[in-house]
Amino acid sequence: MSGSDRASVPGVAIVVASWVGTALVAACSIPVALGVEALSRVSMVVSLGVFFAAIALWVWVFLIAAARSSAGENVAVANLFLFDAQVPRAVRLHLFGALAASVILTLAVAARDPFTVLTPMWGLGCCGLWGARHGTYGPRPDLRR
Repeated sequence: MSGSDRASVPGVAIVVASWVGTALVAACSIPVALGVEALSRVSMVVSLGVFFAAIALWVWVFLIAAARSSAGENVAVANLFLFDAQVPRAVRLHLFGALAASVILTLAVAARDPFTVLTPMWGLGCCGLWGARHGTYGPRPDLRR
């Protein structure tokens, strides 16, 4: 995102956090995949740290979504994580880009650094957090008994 985009787009910190998590894992796991065994424990700790942070993030996403749903908004899992049409293009590209980069990184290095398979949860959690905090949802349909 350019400087002018950052000022007008909500949730830029979430987008940045998504890329930072991906970059942190890449910085540790790529050298391990290239044979730098001295970083294998560091990479394992970073991957596990990002994964446990992702678990906390997912709980936070769930709580925000539940609060919005109980307030009458029609929050569904599909539009929470995959977004509705009203998400700014830059946000969609960056969040899905960071998630895709995380998945590609995992596929590339998992044979040498297996803990990286846990880390795409961070990118997906960031997508969910953006949707929970900044997504727009219509009113929840009446529940019939």
